Amino acid sequence: MTADMKASVLLTLEDRLSAGLEKLLGVLDRFAETVDGIGKKLKSLDFERPFDKGARSMDRASHSAMRMERSLGLVGRALRGTHVHMTSLARASERLGMFGAAAGGFAAIQSTRAYADYENVLRHIAISEGKSGAAVGPEIGRLQKLFNSDALGAGQSSMSVATAYSDLVQTGIPASVIDRVIGQHTRAATAYNIAPDALGHAVGALLMNMHIPEGDIGAALASMAVAAKHGRFKVEDFSSQLPGISGMMSALGMTGRGNADMVFAGLETVMKNSSEPQQGAAGFYDMLNYLTGSMARRMFAKQGIDLPGLMHGAEKAGGNPLDAVLDMLAKRTKGMSPVQSGEFLHSVLHNQQAEQAVLALLQHHREFMELRGMLHGVDAGTLATDFATASDAPLVQLRIFDELLAQMERRLGQGMVPALRGANGLLALFAHWMGELDQRLPGVGDWLVSGVGGFILLGTAFGAIGFVLPLVLDGLSAVGALVSLLASPFVLLGAVAVAAVVDIWEHWDRFHQNLSAMWGGFKSVLHGIVDFIQGAFYLNMTQAEHGVEEIWLGLKSFFIGLWGTLKQLALDFSNWFIGWVEGPMAAPLAKLSGWMGHGGDMTQSGLGSTGGFGWMSPAAPVHGEIVVRATPGTSVEAVHTHTGGSFLRISPIGAPNTGRMLGAH
Repeated sequence: MTADMKASVLLTLEDRLSAGLEKLLGVLDRFAETVDGIGKKLKSLDFERPFDKGARSMDRASHSAMRMERSLGLVGRALRGTHVHMTSLARASERLGMFGAAAGGFAAIQSTRAYADYENVLRHIAISEGKSGAAVGPEIGRLQKLFNSDALGAGQSSMSVATAYSDLVQTGIPASVIDRVIGQHTRAATAYNIAPDALGHAVGALLMNMHIPEGDIGAALASMAVAAKHGRFKVEDFSSQLPGISGMMSALGMTGRGNADMVFAGLETVMKNSSEPQQGAAGFYDMLNYLTGSMARRMFAKQGIDLPGLMHGAEKAGGNPLDAVLDMLAKRTKGMSPVQSGEFLHSVLHNQQAEQAVLALLQHHREFMELRGMLHGVDAGTLATDFATASDAPLVQLRIFDELLAQMERRLGQGMVPALRGANGLLALFAHWMGELDQRLPGVGDWLVSGVGGFILLGTAFGAIGFVLPLVLDGLSAVGALVSLLASPFVLLGAVAVAAVVDIWEHWDRFHQNLSAMWGGFKSVLHGIVDFIQGAFYLNMTQAEHGVEEIWLGLKSFFIGLWGTLKQLALDFSNWFIGWVEGPMAAPLAKLSGWMGHGGDMTQSGLGSTGGFGWMSPAAPVHGEIVVRATPGTSVEAVHTHTGGSFLRISPIGAPNTGRMLGAH
């Protein structure tokens, strides 16, 4: 390259650099003047005052949030302690405030209701006994003492004892008689595993129809139970079927303990040919009923048998009329084939169910008589032994435990009764006031109730999520601290918020999914709170657990959506910044990088140096011939430095001198 050419290139480069530098310095001067003017204007307007006020407002909000967090923590701890303090109504009301008082009120109402139900049974027993007016109260007290004592002694429920006593009174048995047999009654119920009220029908039938003496009721019940152990007719079957059958026995004049044993053994024997207890009992009843009717006399007379004379003769001889009839039929059918025996029985009985009962007694006559002999040996000692054996069972001891709790509960309820009238008056006054309020100010009452109910629901909800809230608040505090470090100026925070809103508004498709997740999570938290409150109120632990699960999943969905939104905002900002740098700011940054490449030396472009901002990589020196292959639309320019070095620059045609350096020598 000639010396003239070198000089020309250097002059051209110096002119360009000088002109560009002067232009940039002018722009910077004007920019500095503008910024200085804006600063003075803002200072004259006292523009910092609103932000100082905003900062102070943020401080107050922060302190309020801290106080709210402490309050919510207290509510959560109080609610978590309910199960500990419910052991005492007074302590619960004292420590748990409104919630404890509500629980105590429900407990008081339940105790009062238990006593009211029990007292109602005793009151109607007294009325059935013919008591009225002032005599009812003392009788209720006597019955209560009797039933409570007997239930504990027998291992039964006092309510069941009272129900059995009521049934016996309504059958017409005097209360004095029932008082003397009720102890045997309840002990037999325990010994033979049947409720006292279920056994009451059998006791009434034995007393009223079979004329069993009061002192022998226990032995008769034991005999019935022994019969039940040797067949398919159970104690509860006897109790339900005995009233009708014992009535027919009484009509035939067949009463007393021996005839009662015959009924027990007879029913068990008939059951051998029956499929159901009701079928066997119906057959035995029809047999007795048929023998007392006129048709039986005519049918037996056709066979030459004087049925009334046979039965009366057995009774006069101290025998059993039914035994006399069965012995006669056994003798008449002896030696007959089964077909002949069946035809004969049909001719005299003329009743299918009665025939089935008589046939069963004749077929199993030996077992029938053996069972009657066994029952004859049953006495009060049998009942005592069976009761002692049954009393050792854990189930009986558990019933005694339950009965003690029930008596204590009723005692508490009894103490609440005097306050009922006053409470009813207050409730009536409140109901009247609410009615007047609805009439004069429609909707205000509902608003008040909704407000109180909302307060209760919020308190319960805060207790439900009390274990999550501190973690969330701690996390938000950490995020807030990080944000304050990254963007401490209040103006920057407001600008970021505005930019985020604008970005979401203009690019809704990018944020729709995350914002929907946040909204869905928020709704799930609300639903979970409602489910937890309903489950806790109605003691539905499944629903309460589902509510907690909904709260947790809702919080998870909310924060996942929040994180996705923040990431999208950060990505949009990054893309915008890159576009701003590579777009409008590309040329100024490139020029600034070139000018500052050698610490401000205006005779060098800075390209290929390691100084300045370092936008360009240093060139490696080369020696010898350089071959350049440039793509269309680019220019190649040889640049010589004042130190004697030179290099080639390749750049797009018409673009600033920001091309890359190929080499130097």
